[in-house]
Amino acid sequence: MPVYTIRNDSTEEYYEVNMSYEEFKKLLEDNSHLHQIFKMPATVTGTVSTLRQAGGDWQDMLKKIKKSSGKDNTINV
Repeated sequence: MPVYTIRNDSTEEYYEVNMSYEEFKKLLEDNSHLHQIFKMPATVTGTVSTLRQAGGDWQDMLKKIKKSSGKDNTINV
């Protein structure tokens, strides 16, 4: 279910609710002091390739597999 950010105008508090869109619409209709706040989604930072994350031991293992797999292998190391 999606998470919505709501602002309570009477108390000036922000909070998040986890509910279906139909429930969320009903909540806003029944409570005129609540308003939806639109926020930018969280971004992913620090992305690193999976091979780099796995480390040198994994690279060595892949090299061993490639070496013993035959001359027509298509393994990229």
